[in-house]
Amino acid sequence: MDETVSRVEHIRDKLDDGLLPLALPEKIWGGCGHGGSCSACDRPIHRTQLEYRFLTQDSDKPLRFHFACLGLWLAALRRRGIEVRRVAISNVTEADVPSSGQEA
Repeated sequence: MDETVSRVEHIRDKLDDGLLPLALPEKIWGGCGHGGSCSACDRPIHRTQLEYRFLTQDSDKPLRFHFACLGLWLAALRRRGIEVRRVAISNVTEADVPSSGQEA
């Protein structure tokens, strides 16, 4: 099966199961990966890859996405009729990026 199709189905299933949010965050942080798992595809985000992180209202644990997985998640929201608006994306240093339960 094509890898992109597999990721799309995985993201759709996670949305159906409530494991990915149906709403956009106020702000997204972007930077280099740290080896953590992507919240969408469950694969590691390596240091050579872009990583996008954000917090939801329901959790203080950040969601992490590969660049491509973030786009697939946004497309899945659009297909469900959810308005996808522009979100502020900050390119930040290590100290600024949420990484665990202490983010703000």
